Amino acid sequence: MKKFLVVIIGCIIGIIPNYAQSFTLKIGICDVEFNTLPTFDRTVEITKVKSYTYNDQTPAENIRLNVPETIEYKSHAYTVTSIARYAFDLCPPILYLPKTISYIGTIPFGNGLTNLIIDAENPYYRCIDGIVYNKTETEVVACLQNVKNAVLPNSIIAIRDSAFYGSSLETVVLPKKV
Repeated sequence: MKKFLVVIIGCIIGIIPNYAQSFTLKIGICDVEFNTLPTFDRTVEITKVKSYTYNDQTPAENIRLNVPETIEYKSHAYTVTSIARYAFDLCPPILYLPKTISYIGTIPFGNGLTNLIIDAENPYYRCIDGIVYNKTETEVVACLQNVKNAVLPNSIIAIRDSAFYGSSLETVVLPKKV
């Protein structure tokens, strides 16, 4: 009974996360929607880029989204750890993902994205020539839609469902193991 009361009181005062919250923040030129994740360590996932704005005089290198490692919402800091399915369906041409990203959902990127940069210190993912791999390069996670040709490394043993969905691939060279 005592443990039950502690959990109920913890949920009421916000010590223990009890439900997901959805909220939108301005990150650079983008309005980005986040969901809190049901964990004890205050993490969030990006659920979608709702819009982005720029004008004709905006330098091309500034038409980008730099996802931060942490965000602040209602006086709490949250670590950005996940990318939901279709999160970047609407996205500026350049996207930077921090080292804190530990999960990338299915079909995460849309037409507008032409350059993906994943922090070199990210222990989970890397992007090489527009193709996202897990860090050890044994799995293809996703492919940017502007990639025309791909030669997958010999270390690949798996290709995630829908990894090449919507891509412009004309040729793919697969390792013998796949």
